[in-house]
Amino acid sequence: MKKRPTLFTKSLLTAVLVLVNISHANTPSNNLPKTPSQLEAQMQAAERARQRAEETARQRALQLAKSQLRLNPIQDPITHKYGYTDAQGNVIIKLIYDEIEKFAGTDMIAVKSGLYGVIDRDGKVIIDMVYDDIIRQDSHYIVKKQGLYGVLDKNGKVVIDLTNDELHDVKVIKAYKSKSAYFAKKQGKYGIYDDKGEVILPFEYDKHGKIEQGILPVSKNGKWGMIKFATDQYHGVDFDKPYHVMVDFGLDYDFIY
Repeated sequence: MKKRPTLFTKSLLTAVLVLVNISHANTPSNNLPKTPSQLEAQMQAAERARQRAEETARQRALQLAKSQLRLNPIQDPITHKYGYTDAQGNVIIKLIYDEIEKFAGTDMIAVKSGLYGVIDRDGKVIIDMVYDDIIRQDSHYIVKKQGLYGVLDKNGKVVIDLTNDELHDVKVIKAYKSKSAYFAKKQGKYGIYDDKGEVILPFEYDKHGKIEQGILPVSKNGKWGMIKFATDQYHGVDFDKPYHVMVDFGLDYDFIY
């Protein structure tokens, strides 16, 4: 015969149930509604995780693309001519060149029959192999032929005619909307072109010194003066012009140093 619970037993059970309910009420639950700040923090964490995943995927895709686009130089062991193969060993650029530079971006300088030109990554000729020398200068090429110099753009278009006895790049003009400039000698006189082929320092100087901090010593009619180029290092300069004369050539200077 089962004993019926006494009043004491019932009271004890009731107390235990109350304690259990209180314990559950004080325990955090994931199902409870979140505050706005908690929701915002959770969303930010999810966004950071998404960005990390996207960056990882982007880097992997970039590495894969680079490996597939990589060109490798190769030399024919019999003719000793150079060309390029792709990552799978397929010949992309025929082995017909005496010399060929390391692939740089979208094109490269190559030499054929002793003359220089430029080809793209598919072997297409951009600049004909007709020059005695070619020097890469930013997005331009300084070319030499029969002792004269000029400048071509990346598509082979003439920027500066092949009429200069000397020509080299000079970085002195920061404020004159020109990425590069070219010091040249033409018919015995020195001057400067900008990167569009415009003459920004007239070809009327007999000699010149070294450009330092945008200041150029030049000689004209046996006298020396100094030209200060308009750069952002100087103030009080007319920036509509690429230069102005600092020291007048009328002054009796035999040399400035």
